[in-house]
Amino acid sequence: MFESEQTAILAAALVAALASLATLLFQVRANRTAEIRRAHRAVLIDSISDLSEAIHETVATSSVLLKCKSAEATSSWKKKGQKAKGKISAIRPKLRYALWGISDELHLLSRFPDWVAHAQKRPEDAKDICRRGKVLGKVIDWVIMRCFRYGRPPLLLERWLVRFLAKRFRKSFEDFLAARHSAA
Repeated sequence: MFESEQTAILAAALVAALASLATLLFQVRANRTAEIRRAHRAVLIDSISDLSEAIHETVATSSVLLKCKSAEATSSWKKKGQKAKGKISAIRPKLRYALWGISDELHLLSRFPDWVAHAQKRPEDAKDICRRGKVLGKVIDWVIMRCFRYGRPPLLLERWLVRFLAKRFRKSFEDFLAARHSAA
């Protein structure tokens, strides 16, 4: 195949040099990716437990608010809902870029207790709002956990899923408003 032994040695050296160069490029890319992931996790680490707790409080408060029968209990749970809403509102700006694409949906989720309280007089509508809000909260929490675990912002598919669920959540509240206005 090769005309001389020197040509064969030169070809082998060239293959070894190309393999070393490819390994170097792969190592540089892997190190850079690991560095980006560490930086993304560092942004999330300070607020992720507070945000997760606030999301859980918002969903739980809304669920309990739906079941309240007395005016005193309703008032107490509304205050707790406002507190949870305030937590999300305080944390959301800090994570706006780390969770790019789902920040607006987090804001929408923070309105969950208000919407349930608003719809309490129409139990079927309130249950629908609550059901959709629970699903949205669960998916947002799942996406945030994946962002932290993999050290990246939300993927396109994750952002699409959260937006889709947020639109359905908003539509259930808008349907309640339309039904309430048409009945009045």
